[in-house]
Amino acid sequence: MTLTLPGGAIEIAGKTVSRLGLGTMRLTGPGTWGDPDDREQALTVLRNAVHTFGITHIDTADAYGPHTVEHLINDALYPYPDHVLIATKVGFARPAPNMWAPHGHPVYLRACVEASLRRMRMERLELCYLHRIDPEVPLSEQLGTLAALRDEGKIAHIGLSKIAPEDFGRARKEITVAAVQNVLNIHDR
Repeated sequence: MTLTLPGGAIEIAGKTVSRLGLGTMRLTGPGTWGDPDDREQALTVLRNAVHTFGITHIDTADAYGPHTVEHLINDALYPYPDHVLIATKVGFARPAPNMWAPHGHPVYLRACVEASLRRMRMERLELCYLHRIDPEVPLSEQLGTLAALRDEGKIAHIGLSKIAPEDFGRARKEITVAAVQNVLNIHDR
């Protein structure tokens, strides 16, 4: 469960973290694909964010690279400081640079969670978002898979990314939603 605290902080997974985290999508190569041009600089950005600037919330996804940023986070920050929340997202396939395809099949979601755990050397994902709702798979199956992984102890909290208000209403009838990443950008306000 999330609790909003004064000063823009939230409590989640037993940690008090800022509502805004370090977004890691751009720590990859062009097209959010492959390794960054300067791997050491990407590692330095992650280390400085946490150890110098006090960032307590890291936002990533298995689709960034794909897999690139989760490896970078592991290499830069493992063992993870107790006060840092690393949130990742699953459910987006990456067939090529700049290409994103929602993939919410239960087998795929389970594989994504298991692989993220291995890449980041974690026993549990503290906050795992469904990256996008796959229109080809019933939402109840997608959420049911994440809930089953939560019940198995592989996910602590479930979030939803880039969803419409009506999707949130449907989702919260099925699961406890710990966090939502709203759609907000220059083209969609």
